[in-house]
Amino acid sequence: MDVAACGLLINTSGRMGEDTVLGAAREAARLLIAKGIRVFAERGYIPGLEGLAGPCDDLFIEGALDLLILFGGDGTLLRAARRAAPIGLPLLGVNFGHIGYMAEIEYRELRLLERLTEPECRVERRMMLDYTLASRDGETVCAGTVLNDVVLMRGTGSSMVEIEQFCDGARAGTVRADGIIYATPTGSTAYSLSAGGPIVDPRTDCICSTPLCPHSLTSRPVIFSAASALRARPLLRDGSAMYLSADGRDGIEIPQGGMLSVSASATRTKLVRLKPNSFVDVLKTKISD
Repeated sequence: MDVAACGLLINTSGRMGEDTVLGAAREAARLLIAKGIRVFAERGYIPGLEGLAGPCDDLFIEGALDLLILFGGDGTLLRAARRAAPIGLPLLGVNFGHIGYMAEIEYRELRLLERLTEPECRVERRMMLDYTLASRDGETVCAGTVLNDVVLMRGTGSSMVEIEQFCDGARAGTVRADGIIYATPTGSTAYSLSAGGPIVDPRTDCICSTPLCPHSLTSRPVIFSAASALRARPLLRDGSAMYLSADGRDGIEIPQGGMLSVSASATRTKLVRLKPNSFVDVLKTKISD
């Protein structure tokens, strides 16, 4: 991988503490500089990286950086992906969260950054989902692009709901559940996995539909082709409410008669890989054992 300029996006609000995260960022900067790579960080963190990183007012300017290294958990990566994917900026996660499914390395593995300029370094283009929530009249309530998932869930105090599903215009049945998750293969190891959904190799292109606490033994996760155009319409009863959450962001209430549309996005998140078989490593170390 050709890397001349690299940014460090640092999240010190997690469980590891500011000193630990900044210490790892300093070590990473030294390794990158030794490889002839220029290093940049947000101005607020420059005092902790004095002499190692230059200040940068915005790490997401198109063409400014060849790589962005993230120090945090999966939430840090998801937030960065929303801005990095549209400009084609590759991301590499250093895990300081709990499990860190999407992070490439743990903070104790920083020496692996030396592989950035070696042949085993590669970039995976991860599928994303476009979603649109429309009112009964067809007006857009919200829209966006996610790396992990789009979730419809019932509100607190609401009873079980019915959700009509459509695929490519054809009715695909009704799900009676507490909600439904539409996940990418990357997101299959997130909320969808907790709800009993399948683990999907992230290099696969598909859309996973996973019911939340289904009220029927016949309601099961379904894997749709990435070419599918999916829609979901909650059948809201009096006193019931449903909300939409996109990559864990705050829920938006579904209007009566509202319709959610989900499809594969033309935008992709670029994730840098330093290990020979990262997906198998994740299965072995973070899920199976």
